[in-house]
Amino acid sequence: MTGTARNAAGRRETLSDLQSRTQAAATAHPPKAGLWLIALLLTGAVYSGLIFVVVGPILPSLAQHFGQARGGDVLAQWVMTAPAIGLVVGGLSGGWLLARFGAARLLPALLLVYGIAGSAGAFLENASVLLASRFVIGLCAVVLSLGTTVLIAEQFGDAARARMLGYKNAIAAGTSIVGMLFAGQIADAYGWRAAFLLYGVALLFVVPALLTLPRRVEPATDQPGARLFAPLPAGRLIYPGTILFGILVMAPLTQLPFLLREIGVEGAGTLSRILMFTSVGSTVGAFVYGRLFALAGPVGTLVANMGLWAIGMLTLGTTGSVAQTIVGCLICGIAGGMFVVHMANLLVGRVAAGDRANAIGLLYVALFAGDFLTPLVLVPLASAFGRHTTFLLLAIPCVLTAAAALTLLRRARSA
Repeated sequence: MTGTARNAAGRRETLSDLQSRTQAAATAHPPKAGLWLIALLLTGAVYSGLIFVVVGPILPSLAQHFGQARGGDVLAQWVMTAPAIGLVVGGLSGGWLLARFGAARLLPALLLVYGIAGSAGAFLENASVLLASRFVIGLCAVVLSLGTTVLIAEQFGDAARARMLGYKNAIAAGTSIVGMLFAGQIADAYGWRAAFLLYGVALLFVVPALLTLPRRVEPATDQPGARLFAPLPAGRLIYPGTILFGILVMAPLTQLPFLLREIGVEGAGTLSRILMFTSVGSTVGAFVYGRLFALAGPVGTLVANMGLWAIGMLTLGTTGSVAQTIVGCLICGIAGGMFVVHMANLLVGRVAAGDRANAIGLLYVALFAGDFLTPLVLVPLASAFGRHTTFLLLAIPCVLTAAAALTLLRRARSA
């Protein structure tokens, strides 16, 4: 079958086809397990998104409850920071954990621990224990995302894998938007502690995970699956690129509030509604990624991704109105949502099966590194050149990357 025919087949594939592929691959399970398995795989990244959006609206109430004298404000900041530490630790150790225990045993246990530890915030009074529970859910969340990404790579071929990874990230981004809205409303109606109970959604998937996850012989810890840095050669361009463009992912969220103030737009409610379009765009970008990948291939997808990102940055760099800012946020969100999925898809297609968990774990660490570097890079740029110019400068790496990828694409077609 030619590449064109394969792409056409990938474009015609529906979620029903994905279910059939899952059932065929997981022959050890009854046919009815397919939909539950797909649901488990597609919701694997939801838990990372919920970590921060659930507590965001309740931080002032949490700080007030623990009181100034007891360091309530500091505790509130650490409630957001502790999971990030867990995410990094999980990203580095997730490959070893999956190799040691296997997805079929590890993921149900992580869902159980995540649901209990996350919901514990509704009852805990000890600040240290609360922070420990936040660290635990960060670690659980990233390993759940790693495990489901690896299973998607094992269960599906190129076109279907790209689509599944896109759907997975789209659901995570959409859930983050809904989760933030629900958390605020639940806190207003039942008190700030009740918002923590949203983490209990993980408990709904424990039994389905026990019944449907593929059971097979897992690699021993002394085999390639346990080698943390084995994926680095295959990702020698992907990991540095992820760190660099991770800064672009965070740029609208960290710089736009100040830019909007410069053009006379203020108010927390107004700012949150404008920035929400970045998350909406991320949902759209991840959702359409699979179809774009089937049409354009890996290099063509990168060209489109970077071109779109450059347009978004130029739009924000020249904005003078709320309407233009919303358009820029939406475009940048679409590009950012596509980029994260594309890097993950490229990695799992390049590395050996036993190294996939470590490869994605290191990708998450690279994204976190980009998050960490964002203020260190953007604050000096904004101070030296202004925030409008900073966004214009951020379009440069997008244009250069798109040009380089386009050159490679033309050479490949002419060969």
